[in-house]
Amino acid sequence: MVTDDDCRWESKAADAAQEVGPMQAKGALARAMVRNFDAAFPATREPSPIVHALEDAVIPTPSEHDPELMAMLGAATSL
Repeated sequence: MVTDDDCRWESKAADAAQEVGPMQAKGALARAMVRNFDAAFPATREPSPIVHALEDAVIPTPSEHDPELMAMLGAATSL
C-alpha cells in the first residue's frame, strides 16, 4: 500500500499496520460527517425549483448529435 506519507518521509519505512489506524479513523470521521449532514436537513422542506429543472429538457439520441460538435469534444465523448 502506498500513501502520501510514503512520499513525505524518505527515511521512514512504510508499515501497513501504522497506516490502517489513521485510515480507519478517517473513515469513521467521514461516516460521522455524512450522519451529521443528513441530520441537519429538516424532515420536510419546500420543493426546490431544481427538482423540476429537467422536466422539459430535450435530450437528443446519439444519432441526432452534431458530428462536428462531437469531434470537437474529443476525449470527453469517449468517457
